[in-house]
Amino acid sequence: GDISATLSRNEETGRYSGIMWDIFARLQQDAQFIYREVEISNSSKAESPSSGFTACVLDVEKGLIDLCVGDVWETPERRQRAPFTSPMWSDTIMLAVLTKEESTWSQLTRVFLPFSFQLWVLT
Repeated sequence: GDISATLSRNEETGRYSGIMWDIFARLQQDAQFIYREVEISNSSKAESPSSGFTACVLDVEKGLIDLCVGDVWETPERRQRAPFTSPMWSDTIMLAVLTKEESTWSQLTRVFLPFSFQLWVLT
């Protein structure tokens, strides 16, 4: 049968590329289906102007397309709107922040900061 899909193109070349495209092309070959590429609807773009990925998931929810091909992060909001396949890999995100240097004494006494000195003396 036919499948409607939204695919990600390389903006410079206009061609599909990357591991998700390779997996989708292999799936298409093995399952012998024909896909029809469609653009994300204007209504979903308006509903989610800051995220094309969420807009694509909205189109799946509305029944406008069958699937989104791409590395779409599974967020709680998106999960409520459309089913996801099992992840093929996971991203680990780390956040580094600059902190001011503290003395050892300051680090050791940090545990007492939520309480006043008087409270510590009285108990």
